[in-house]
Amino acid sequence: MEIGTSSSFNRVASQIPETGANATDPAGTQSGLVPESAAPPPPDGTPATRSKNLPPDSAVPASIARALGLNIAPPQSGTVALDGPGLAQRLQEVERHIQRELQEQETREASLQGAQMLQTGGGGPPARMVRLPPFQMVRNGGWDAALTMAADPLGLLGELPGLMEDLHKLNRLKAESTINDMRQRLIAAGVKDVPTDYKMAWVTGGNIVRDYPATMDDLQQRYIDFLRDKRLQETWGPNYENIRLGKSRMTVQEFERRVLDTQQKAIDGAYDEGVEAIAKGKLPIKGDYIRTLGSYIDEQVRFSLRNMAKTEGIDENMSSPMWAINRRLSSDLVKGYGIPDNRLGLNLYADTTLARKTPYSEQIMRWNAIRPGSYLIMRPAQLGGSYVIPREAVPPMPRTNGKGI
Repeated sequence: MEIGTSSSFNRVASQIPETGANATDPAGTQSGLVPESAAPPPPDGTPATRSKNLPPDSAVPASIARALGLNIAPPQSGTVALDGPGLAQRLQEVERHIQRELQEQETREASLQGAQMLQTGGGGPPARMVRLPPFQMVRNGGWDAALTMAADPLGLLGELPGLMEDLHKLNRLKAESTINDMRQRLIAAGVKDVPTDYKMAWVTGGNIVRDYPATMDDLQQRYIDFLRDKRLQETWGPNYENIRLGKSRMTVQEFERRVLDTQQKAIDGAYDEGVEAIAKGKLPIKGDYIRTLGSYIDEQVRFSLRNMAKTEGIDENMSSPMWAINRRLSSDLVKGYGIPDNRLGLNLYADTTLARKTPYSEQIMRWNAIRPGSYLIMRPAQLGGSYVIPREAVPPMPRTNGKGI
């Protein structure tokens, strides 16, 4: 997972949709590579219902969901085959241990660090408080949609649904003023070829009028396309549209989706398999439940990802600009190094964890200092699912005694 020892970095305790500790390393100490082993077959059966107290999924405005091509049906959890009342009771006991240890870990961190915003400068009160963008949940494999939403530095996608609703209520002058203001904001953001005309619509009586909601919807889609293109260029280079990966000749978006689907499926399956193995005594507890389960999940995820790399004939390694699985990330300008569980392209990081992580997690701040990018926190669906941390929410690494990191 990640390097370093547990530190007194402050975190925002109320922003992320679940509680927890680092899957592999809840205490924050670095572990080495986990030996690969054959992954157990995926479980069959009915969706698991053991995990309780899961946070509600935040709503995505319908207009943005449509523009992103996002399916917002509820996700399916993993499954566990129960062999009898005794095993069922033991499974519940194991999950209670896991939930309790995750909650205790969060309580310890909150008591040591405080549920407050990190000071990004020296001593004394912070000069300013940064308003953090919302965390973007991944719904039903909508990786591109979540990454695009998180790549919106101006927060325009969050404003557009309200503006679309207001357009139905405004008179002509105010509606056109609102649309013109949005055009100027898109131009300032760097969007090219922002249209100055209006979408038209037929109304009763055969008249043609300016369709303000449709015009705003067109501006929204252009902004989404702009954000997506900007992210893909940063991660894969300016010629990303011409890249084909593996024996399947995947585009970069197809590659991202397949890799992240593989990772999420492996996480969800390994969570259920690990819980059942602990319940049956086949997976001995080493230290505590979350450390044992997290190490097991990490091992299975690495096996699945490396198996995909081998099948597709893709050479993943530390120096690759395409793919690196559990490889070191470093920079001459930053002390120390990081080990993202999964790096796609130059800077799309997908970290497997039981824990929730915030922009103030040392691990995230270190990656951001070494090579800024997109940060996917990959968690079991049974614990609330995966989400994206917007880069703009990640503060600089704190200074130590004025001498750097």
